[in-house]
Amino acid sequence: GDKYTMEETAKAALDAKVLIGAHPAFPDRENFGRLDMDIARAELADSLEKQVGGLVEITTALGGEVTHLKPHGALYNRAMNDPALSELICKTAQAFDIQCIFGLPNSQTQSICEVEGLRFIGEGFADRSYEPSGALTSRSIDGAVHHDDEIILQQAQRLAFGELFDARDGSSIQLNVETLCLHGDTKGAAELSKRINQRLKEAGISVTNYLTPPS
Repeated sequence: GDKYTMEETAKAALDAKVLIGAHPAFPDRENFGRLDMDIARAELADSLEKQVGGLVEITTALGGEVTHLKPHGALYNRAMNDPALSELICKTAQAFDIQCIFGLPNSQTQSICEVEGLRFIGEGFADRSYEPSGALTSRSIDGAVHHDDEIILQQAQRLAFGELFDARDGSSIQLNVETLCLHGDTKGAAELSKRINQRLKEAGISVTNYLTPPS
């Protein structure tokens, strides 16, 4: 986003008393950061620093704090198998004293976080299809995004419990996650988030932010 949208979002988050995270991407607004880019490391490092630094500056001025970093889109997916890129992401976070990184479990991002002494928070996607490897299905493939509310609710619950769930090819996979993602451009996301929250609570899952120990 731009300065205005970041400021308005940070204000809303602070008013709602929810944690704020940076979500940097490849510098590709036209494609919403969802296409992989062949870009020089120095250029990418500069872009990530400006993106994260901009949000940190705005949030700090409002009296808040940026407490995690989660790469977006193609940057997130490439980092899963790219230790050098994961290291760059970690170094960007450390430059702004951000101690938590969101990413896919069993990824290079997780491994590099452990090396760098950062807290890695394994993330599960309620509304996305997975490959048997645990990677997200490419958005270029039909069925990469779930549109059935019940499938999304069931996958959210199974991810939260660390249970087996279906990959795209029908095989079963299991991931250890601490947080769930629901994309804002998934149809009905706002209402779905409430239903997921309620489903998890009814199933006995404690829903809290990652800085507050579960009760």
